[in-house]
Order: sequence, then structure tokens, then C-alpha cells
Amino acid sequence: MSAVLKEQAPVEHFDAHILGSGEAGKYLSWHLASSLNCVALVERRYIGGSWPNIACLPSKDVIHSANITHNTRKAAASGFFPSDVAHVDMAVVRQGIRDMVQGLVEMHRTASGRRDIITSTGSSPRLDDDMPGLLEANPLTHVEILEVKEVPSHRVILRGGYSGLEFAQAMRRLGSEVSVVERGSHMFKHEDDDISSALSEIFINEGIEFHTSAAVQHMGGRSGTSVTVITTVLRQVGHLMVGGAEPGP
Repeated sequence: MSAVLKEQAPVEHFDAHILGSGEAGKYLSWHLASSLNCVALVERRYIGGSWPNIACLPSKDVIHSANITHNTRKAAASGFFPSDVAHVDMAVVRQGIRDMVQGLVEMHRTASGRRDIITSTGSSPRLDDDMPGLLEANPLTHVEILEVKEVPSHRVILRGGYSGLEFAQAMRRLGSEVSVVERGSHMFKHEDDDISSALSEIFINEGIEFHTSAAVQHMGGRSGTSVTVITTVLRQVGHLMVGGAEPGP
């Protein structure tokens, strides 16, 4: 035992240890670093947390690209200029996301100004094992969909919450047919009924299909090729994404 202890690195002492470099952790570490001698910010994977790496900002970059495509198509349809945007180069969209993330991570490293120890807490994609066949289908979540290489002909999205719906609109504007399957009675379930109805109408007018009160009974196939989703009210075939997040371990 003594030989093992001798080979270990010296123990470092810090005035404070903060687990997780997400929104709360990073701001607290920056604040404490101005008054304490030494603060350790512990992060397992994503420097800066999920917000700049796999959640809010990367998804908004996808939405920005989708908005450009959408507005270009509308302008072409109005006869302002000839344009062919039938094909969207997802490699360009993906590289834009990666460049933005890299810049944000470097910003967090510079702002910290100290040697970080890498580990993580926070949120994780929500994968319900009570949906028959979901885990076997290996669906994309809001993390993996940031790395798609092409626009599929049909995207099936499970859950009509915020993350699923923002990607539903983005994928529709980028060229996919999109169907959203929700087990509840309406989309945007955390909003008042009148707001939910108004938002749903916008999505439907853009060609997005909503299927509510649809409990999943069976799934077959594997994401990346084609997945068949059978619910209490319909049968859908397409590339699968599941929305939603839950607190991390």
C-alpha cells in the first residue's frame, strides 16, 4: 500500500471545489476566484456545461441555418431572384456548429484563468425505457442530431416539448418531412391552451404533422436507416429523434 501511495501525484489543496462547469458552476467559480486563493472547477466532459456545447447555443445555430433556408425559399417563391435551395449541405451547417462551440469553449478556458479538473454534472437526454423498442432503435437526441450529415426525407420526433419542437421546425425548414408524436392531448404542454394552439398553428402551416394522444406501442428498425413507430392512432416510418432532457447523474 505504501508503494502505491508513493507513486500517486501530490495532493493539491483548494479553497473551494465546484462540481460542474454549467451556468451555476462557472459563474460561482469566477466569482469565488476573485476573492479566494485557489478554486477548483471540476468538469467531466463539456467545459462550460451543456449550454454552449450540446444544448441551447448549438441548437440555435441549427435554427439560424434553417431560417436562412426558409427565407431564401420564400424569396425565391416570390420571384425576387432565382434560387435552387432544394439541397442543403449539412456538412456546412455542422461545421458552423463546431466552430461556434470551439470558440465558446476557449472563452470559458480563458475566463476561468485556472487549471481545471475535468468531470461533469448537469442534464442528460431523456430516453424512456417504457416506450417499447425505443432503446433498441437507438434514436437521435438533441445531442446526436447536431452531427447529422444529411437531411433525411422524413424525420419522426417523439415528444412535443421544447427541444423536440425546435428541431422539428428546423428540420422541416432544412427540407425534411416531419411528424411529431406526442402522448399528451396537445403540443407545448407547459403553455396555456391559447398559446399552445397559436404556436401549433404556425408549425402546421409550415407543413409539420402533429399526432397527439398517441401512445407508442411498438418500434422496429434502427435510427440512421429507418424506424417504424406504431402508436395507438397511427403508423410512421422515418428517421427517429426523441426530445427531452432530465437531470444528469
